[in-house]
Amino acid sequence: ADPARIRMAVDSLGHAIRLERSGARRGDIFTAPVAQLFRRRIACALGSFDGAALIREMEEDGEGDVGQLRVNEPFPWNSGNAMWLSMLIVLPQLPEALEYRFVGADLVLVDVRANLVVDVLEGALLSD
Repeated sequence: ADPARIRMAVDSLGHAIRLERSGARRGDIFTAPVAQLFRRRIACALGSFDGAALIREMEEDGEGDVGQLRVNEPFPWNSGNAMWLSMLIVLPQLPEALEYRFVGADLVLVDVRANLVVDVLEGALLSD
């Protein structure tokens, strides 16, 4: 019930994970074959929607790009767009501690308990 203790626990968990994954980089989770699969599934979920138009709409709502997200760094919660049900249906189910978020055109895998960016799939909302 104490927000300060919760924040300390989140920070502590995040620090421990950063130490264990000190060499973590983009693409460790979203490897080339995984990225290709995700892009196909996202395109399928988008259907006739224009990914660029969705990005512009997110930016107008204040949920646009926040610059370069870094793996193993805190996730900027004020910028991440919650996932649409149509996306959650086509993407692999995640363990409880992980969530997908869109930040601009990028799909971000976030550890919500540790407040960490786990990996980033750049340009996931843009068709090739």
